[in-house]
Amino acid sequence: MPRHVTRLVLAALVAGAVGCSPKRPGAQVSCAPPECATDSTLELVAEVDPPSDSQLVRQEFDTVSIDPQTGLFTLALDRQVTLRGTVQLGTGAQAKGVAATVVATRPSRIIGRPDVVYQGTVSPLDGTYTLVVSQNRDGETYALRVATIDQSLVPPKTLKVVANVDKIVDITLEAPLTLPEIHGTILDSLQQPVAGMQVQATTVATASTAAVVVSTTTVTDANGAYSIRLVTNPPGQVLLTATPTAMAADALPSLQRTVDTTKLGPTNALTASLTVPPLPAPVQVSYNVVGAGTSGALIPVTAATCTFVADVSDAHAADGTTATFRASAMTDALTGTVVADLIPTDGGNRSYVVTISPDASQPFATKTQTLTVAPGGYGGNITLSLRAQLSGRVIDATSNPLHNLTVVPAPPTLAAALGPAPYSLTVTPQQATASSDGRFSLRLDEGFWDVGLVPPADAMLPRLWLTQLDLNQDLDIGTVIVPRGVVVHGVVHDPAGAPLAHANVRIYTVTSGNADCDPTDQQCLAPPRLRGEASSGADGTVALILPSQPQ
Repeated sequence: MPRHVTRLVLAALVAGAVGCSPKRPGAQVSCAPPECATDSTLELVAEVDPPSDSQLVRQEFDTVSIDPQTGLFTLALDRQVTLRGTVQLGTGAQAKGVAATVVATRPSRIIGRPDVVYQGTVSPLDGTYTLVVSQNRDGETYALRVATIDQSLVPPKTLKVVANVDKIVDITLEAPLTLPEIHGTILDSLQQPVAGMQVQATTVATASTAAVVVSTTTVTDANGAYSIRLVTNPPGQVLLTATPTAMAADALPSLQRTVDTTKLGPTNALTASLTVPPLPAPVQVSYNVVGAGTSGALIPVTAATCTFVADVSDAHAADGTTATFRASAMTDALTGTVVADLIPTDGGNRSYVVTISPDASQPFATKTQTLTVAPGGYGGNITLSLRAQLSGRVIDATSNPLHNLTVVPAPPTLAAALGPAPYSLTVTPQQATASSDGRFSLRLDEGFWDVGLVPPADAMLPRLWLTQLDLNQDLDIGTVIVPRGVVVHGVVHDPAGAPLAHANVRIYTVTSGNADCDPTDQQCLAPPRLRGEASSGADGTVALILPSQPQ
């Protein structure tokens, strides 16, 4: 956009932003600069999603500067970069195109947001691809990962690319027969082949790094045999994992074994077989899942997900193979009874970890406990406690109750937001709506929560976030006052400087405490909190309501 046009747009916004109309809903509790300014203690960041019919890509802004006198800001998208090239399998005369996907990934510029991912498709006819990404800034790189559609063909390949200018990145996938190989068989305790087990190798996960697939993925055949190919330079140790598929026999555990790839030898191959430990036949066990109500009466907990997990490894396994058995079932919709086929030990009882995850609408809390599984029959009751109750009242700056305000619970750390512990289930917390007197209540699982207070759109009020609420028991937070809202205006520019219409703009705040966290410490990092969201108009302008400066 030419500078004189930008000045005209901003001038029009200033004229419309100054003062408050007494006829507008919420006018008594909202304002605009220069009458009042946004809360300067908030660290503002933003994301812009261009319209779906454009060729532009999402971009984040690690800072948003709002003029305190005018309430104006601009968001100018960086130049985009086009990566193109060919993906070929093999070299020389034997090279050929292959159906694959190309994925470019980089960390978000907003701490606590998921990685930014751009994906393209490789043409199986000529092996060409085109991928448009946002331009790398200083110190940034993309991890460019190529994976064939047929995962049994070659392992994924990853390379680092600095996308500072348009460039050609040709990628050669090594011919399968030139790659290191791990092969073997999977047998049961009677030395019979086990078909239908999915096998792959990954890096060994650590406290700070997740496991990454470094092999092809295959399924054992009728003879229990498998063969996988590793990346050209595999890590010194890989974790070999075999997981039952729908084609496998019932009641099989998952198997894992660490393999030393330094022993590949002159043939660039090694044998690593896996054996299912000797296990007794599964038995059908039923449990009544009940919740203790406010009166103490036991109430059936219906339609809850139950996950049973047990270590069924053979303590005498010479190769270090471990085995984990997992079974899932739902409680009955009427009686709350769950029935599962579980494996006891030869001597009788086996210890299981069970996680019961009720629906968010249920008043009962998620529970994880250890129980013993006997050779069969009825397993007794699993009793859940009530979820802790969070309650309070919300009013505006003029003491009017905010009815129809939405209460939105959210995990307080990035680790909690990204997912559950292994073998458990994420339950989306229930939201609540404030009544006519501004009061609300809802039940949440025990732990720490951040809670967003989202006024209805016609209230012209900002979102408010309450952080690190400790719900180890019922908690009444009392009366909460939502501060005055400040109407701010922005202009979204495309990389050429022209106004960008119909772009979705999201403004977040990030906690200053993230600066004290290691960038990889998800237990420390807090997710950014959404403060406002709107679409730009035909002239690229957008209006949002943010909290005012504390008085």
